[in-house]
Amino acid sequence: LLNNKAGPVIVQSKRSGLKMLELLRAFADTADDSDTATAQIAYNKHTQGGIPGALSRASFDSFIEKAESLQLALPADARDGAMRQRVMIETVLLKMANRPFYDLYLVAKLAKKLTSESTLDETLALVRHMLDEDAKKSALLAATEARRGGGGRRREDKIEVSRVGVQVRLAAALAAALAAR
Repeated sequence: LLNNKAGPVIVQSKRSGLKMLELLRAFADTADDSDTATAQIAYNKHTQGGIPGALSRASFDSFIEKAESLQLALPADARDGAMRQRVMIETVLLKMANRPFYDLYLVAKLAKKLTSESTLDETLALVRHMLDEDAKKSALLAATEARRGGGGRRREDKIEVSRVGVQVRLAAALAAALAAR
């Protein structure tokens, strides 16, 4: 549509957004099984490929935005429901994040009492909050290191300190989750 068929649709709509929407819906009704399969393959490739590069709030939001866009190209009955989308998000987190981050996500999910009945928006909000907090802590650690002049630590020592910090946060989150029950 966008490559060689967009021109006529734009001309026919006569700069009317409502008319363009009507024309686009009519065009969508002409999709055949091959078009649907192509759209499904594009969606699957994106969601199964995960997030390219480092996991951050920006990369996560970009990934989700593209997944939602590709999902809209599918017929309504072929789209993933909220539960499958939550599973997709958790699968991407497991693939992309380090294991302690994923474990923290599971503990936070437990603490917030997110269940299979929870909304997709609640899941997205939790992941985004965790990514924002992780970015703040990374920035604080970088600023602290810069003030110390790098601290003179070896890379392995820094990784171990980070790992211990994640384990402490995991233990604290688990304790809070269990106390809340």
